[in-house]
Amino acid sequence: MDDANPVGTPMKCGSKLSKHEKGENVDPTLYKSLVGSLRYLACTRPDILYAVGVVSRYMEAPTTTHFKAAKRILRYIKGTTNFGLHYYSSGNYNIVGYSDSDWSGDLDDRKSTTSFVFFMGDIAFTWMSKKQLIVTLSTCEAEYVAATSCVCHAIWLRNLLKEFKMPQEEPMEICVDNKSALALAKNPVFHERSKHIDTRYHFIRECIEKKESIKINTAMFVSAILLLVGILSSIRVLEFTAAQTQVVGICYGVNGNNLPSKQEVVDLYKSKGIPRMRIYSPDEETLQALRGSNIELTMDVTGETLQSLTDPNVATDWVHRYVTSYSQDVNFKYIVVGNEVHPNYDVAPYILPAMTNIQNAISSANLQTKVSTAIDTTLVTDSYPPNNGVFTADASPYIGPIINFLVNNGAPLLANVYPYFAYVNNQQDISLPYALFTQQGTNDIGYQNLFDAMLDSIYAALEKIGAPNLEIVVSESGWPSAGGDGALVDNARIYYYNLLNHANGEIGTPKRPGRPIQTFLFAMFDENQKPGAETERHFGLFNPDKSSKY
Repeated sequence: MDDANPVGTPMKCGSKLSKHEKGENVDPTLYKSLVGSLRYLACTRPDILYAVGVVSRYMEAPTTTHFKAAKRILRYIKGTTNFGLHYYSSGNYNIVGYSDSDWSGDLDDRKSTTSFVFFMGDIAFTWMSKKQLIVTLSTCEAEYVAATSCVCHAIWLRNLLKEFKMPQEEPMEICVDNKSALALAKNPVFHERSKHIDTRYHFIRECIEKKESIKINTAMFVSAILLLVGILSSIRVLEFTAAQTQVVGICYGVNGNNLPSKQEVVDLYKSKGIPRMRIYSPDEETLQALRGSNIELTMDVTGETLQSLTDPNVATDWVHRYVTSYSQDVNFKYIVVGNEVHPNYDVAPYILPAMTNIQNAISSANLQTKVSTAIDTTLVTDSYPPNNGVFTADASPYIGPIINFLVNNGAPLLANVYPYFAYVNNQQDISLPYALFTQQGTNDIGYQNLFDAMLDSIYAALEKIGAPNLEIVVSESGWPSAGGDGALVDNARIYYYNLLNHANGEIGTPKRPGRPIQTFLFAMFDENQKPGAETERHFGLFNPDKSSKY
């Protein structure tokens, strides 16, 4: 496995194994040795717990298919050797538990798997993933059984902490992500849905009725914390390894009065192994700090200078001042002329002339930097299903000549793709798991996540406008941690982690499969002075003191 390629998840999303898998038998002793070692590692790596539990079911007669699934866990570990749980001193002893299940996940006996994790403050300290003892008849019943197991563990923890002189003054919170299971737990009446359930699992009702030790949280049911596709993403420490940042960068916004100096920020990029940066203006203090860093830079032209750059001489001077003068020590990748400019904006007529003049000046300086523009997804309509995506009637005359310019110059189109805003504006039709990459399996149009669907709708629009081979670089994507519906730290952590792995994996999208997706995460810091909605100020991956938010 020394030369194996790392993968982003310990199991393929939606993967199901059976005792009767096709393939040749493998040495049971070797298989048991491998799985036993993985089970030992799972004591400190809860992210592999579910996957290890699945492969542990086939010890007696493993086949090559089972062995391949076990080796995938090793490939995942290879790319995440510096992952772990960070424990630090804290005065917050409040405990919250999260419960989830995968209904009928075992193909042989159709039993479900219970998983839960408990946090003390914001630190995960105990977790479990175990196959249920009974066959459940619905997702509601499977979640109900899982919640009962979680409650039993919570009561044990409560008594244990009391022995340690750390009593829980308030009822322990248990978060369940299934409305029906919540209703069933709170309803003492036995009806058709519950009368067949084993008596032991109704213990949860008594605990809820007492209101002394357990409180079921109905407000957080949307946050599916335990992701039984193989990852306990909510207890991840978001890290940037070489295997994970092959095609990923982070946008560096500066709309804050409490941010580190430009040199400190560049040093943070380097210390965290973040190889790409996007800045939204040609800030010379940042450019100076980037000298010799080998960080690949994408730099925007400010909106105020767009009109002046329609003059070739001004564009040449701009390139000389901000690009050529630093090009020996700064790795310029893209120059972005216009960010989310719409056809009706006053600056729209200046975009293409400015792009042309800047590209000519860069080419005259014998530099390989490419010039592009960044669009948002509102320029595309009829995006469901993604294959129907087409540029709007207003956008087509504006974007068409720009697309021709990009094709002729071998430059990609940049696109800001935000599943968060699509989700929050259409929660009736878009589920949270679909937006967070945590949906099990694909939907009826063949998509597992909203990010891919949004990206493919732009590819479909490019095909219809005559540019089927034009590449897209995702120039922004993120999830806010506060300020709006679904804007939670847990959701943001899950989104960023899954996007990081998805972009760097060899999965691609249904329209562009089998390759990584060049992506910039938004953003490096929360920007407390950024105008607009409250969510706009909470996209940061790092706190102003440079500590990781996730």
